[in-house]
Amino acid sequence: MKKILSILLIASTITLFSCKKKDVVSYPLVGVWQGFYGSGTNPPSIPFTVVFNSDGKILTRSKYNNSAMPPQLVEHVGTGTYTINGATISFTYTLPDVESSNSFNFTCTYNSQSNTMTGTFGTGISTTGNTFNVTKQ
Repeated sequence: MKKILSILLIASTITLFSCKKKDVVSYPLVGVWQGFYGSGTNPPSIPFTVVFNSDGKILTRSKYNNSAMPPQLVEHVGTGTYTINGATISFTYTLPDVESSNSFNFTCTYNSQSNTMTGTFGTGISTTGNTFNVTKQ
């Protein structure tokens, strides 16, 4: 009986520790990424920085035209969060100092060859209408 229990214990241990674990996709997101965004059909040319933290939070620094006449590029700082789902990286942030359209929603892919992210973004829950690209610093 002891022999059978010993064999079962050994077999259970081997089975438990020999199971193959799923490969986890990992991107080197944590750190400072700088690049540009484009509004509407305009190509990305407006400075944009996003800092990815290891806790899933982000800090952004961006510029965009204010409502003054003529419009002027004004710097804004935003805070938000990011998620990774397979090959897609998504992040959202808000600009507390902007009266309207203060929430932005981004979706992008990471290119390991060039260490860049490119994608689209929109206001509110939309992730379309504008483009951006950033490079890890």
